[in-house]
Amino acid sequence: MREIVLVRHAAASGQQAEAPLTAEGRQRLVERVLSARGLPDWRDHLRRSFDDLDYRLDDGESARAAQERGVAALLAASAGIDRSVVVTRGNLLALILRWVDEKVGYEHWAQLSNPDVFVVQLDGVQRSFRRAWT
Repeated sequence: MREIVLVRHAAASGQQAEAPLTAEGRQRLVERVLSARGLPDWRDHLRRSFDDLDYRLDDGESARAAQERGVAALLAASAGIDRSVVVTRGNLLALILRWVDEKVGYEHWAQLSNPDVFVVQLDGVQRSFRRAWT
């Protein structure tokens, strides 16, 4: 069985939400771009994207495309080893967890803390996760 420790964290230049990532932070698994524009109702669009993985704003990435990218990186990082650590950001982390368990949705994303840690277990075709951060 493979275990992947999935960490929500990014090295930013400050604590404010709009703080840019440092050079180190940009090298980690890149967050999904919901839209390149600042949307006052971005949470509504995010919720819709969890309900419809193919929903995409004209200048953004669908949840499905982001999930596929995130899962591919997760599987590549853990190939051939029993335990690995993958560091990412919140929306992409929630979409990876949704790949593990399709019941994960917007509400799970909304309850993430920063930082947050999950352990994903892959055993053949069986997938599960547990939260490791309290």
